[in-house]
Amino acid sequence: MNYYYIPNTPISEDQQDKIQSEDNIVARRKRQNSDTGKPYVATAAGGAASQMITDAAKTATWSDLSRSLGKEFQEIRNNPDLNKKEMADLIQTYENFVRKTNNPVEYFVNQPGSDQWAAAQLPNGDDVVWWDSSAPHAAVMAHELGHVNMNHANPVLDPLAGLQTSGVGRFSGNNAAGIGASGATLGAIIGALKGGPRQFRNQMIGTTAGGVLGTVGGSGQFAYELGGASGRALGYLPEDDDKVDAAGDLLRAGMTYGMGGPATAAVAALGAGAGAAALGHPGVRRFAGDLIQKWRA
Repeated sequence: MNYYYIPNTPISEDQQDKIQSEDNIVARRKRQNSDTGKPYVATAAGGAASQMITDAAKTATWSDLSRSLGKEFQEIRNNPDLNKKEMADLIQTYENFVRKTNNPVEYFVNQPGSDQWAAAQLPNGDDVVWWDSSAPHAAVMAHELGHVNMNHANPVLDPLAGLQTSGVGRFSGNNAAGIGASGATLGAIIGALKGGPRQFRNQMIGTTAGGVLGTVGGSGQFAYELGGASGRALGYLPEDDDKVDAAGDLLRAGMTYGMGGPATAAVAALGAGAGAAALGHPGVRRFAGDLIQKWRA
């Protein structure tokens, strides 16, 4: 049986510049910032409150993940036997990946001591994986290889891969707050347009439906990170690897994207929906009408 040892292939400065500037860089271990400056229609108070809540939740989730994975990386560095086992599992993981996909990775960039792992594809189709040989971690490597596999998948047959390669998923995650708020607001407007004695009820139904659709719309990156890359990762790990522990690591990593995607969209939708409900309530409309009449008088 052939073993595909992980090389430390040098990359020229020109290639590194291309890698760093490419739009399809995936799975960097850093927080994703939501683009809240877009001119989406939403209630200002609701949007501000939802952003504060989700930012706090994302910070807490990311801090917990950093501590958890950081502790694992350090344990691997400090325990020679564990380090040796993880390296053997990592090599086996890569062998399983090549056997299943027939797609060897062209470049592995070793960054010892960095705790940084990532995957990308060069414009010519070559694959690049950043890894940390001082703390080999089979599950994290498997996740990055999952991204590599998606970069070569047919986006029509594999919609999760399409979310990654098209950039739609990343746009979804980066703009989750605006998408969620816009969905709830648009739903409220459509519901209110029906008019009649049940206008407020219809508006609430529209707000709820729009908020749900907005939450789904803000979940693209979370979907391909957790369902795509991590879903594939478990299939690359060695048979004797602790799949439950690996799944736990990958789930915690995926939740950072969950907080930045669907959770952010859902909270923004709630904020916008609350504002729309207040503005659409019959009592508020009567009060506003009275104020206008007094102002005109």
